[in-house]
Amino acid sequence: MNIKNILTESIKNKNKIIITYKQEPKDRTVYPHVLYTNPKGHLILDAYQVDGYSSSKSIFPQWKMFLVQDIAKIEVLVDTFDTVKSYNPDSPRYEKSTVKI
Repeated sequence: MNIKNILTESIKNKNKIIITYKQEPKDRTVYPHVLYTNPKGHLILDAYQVDGYSSSKSIFPQWKMFLVQDIAKIEVLVDTFDTVKSYNPDSPRYEKSTVKI
């Protein structure tokens, strides 16, 4: 199964995932909420990051956007998550969503 399909199933089932993004030294634990195509035609994962690496030294939890093409590795956890209260499925940027909660 390719990364897009794994992400799609993870969003539908609300599974927590661990991703390796780009060539970063450590993984990130995220709650995937939506896959969509941005105006530049890139497939984007919007996820709520709760743990792991941050190149910007961010404090978690917080929302992050990830280019799907830059996700090097993905691990689907058995654990599930609740939809984050600040998530807005009607956001205009999700107009071209592939899958969303």
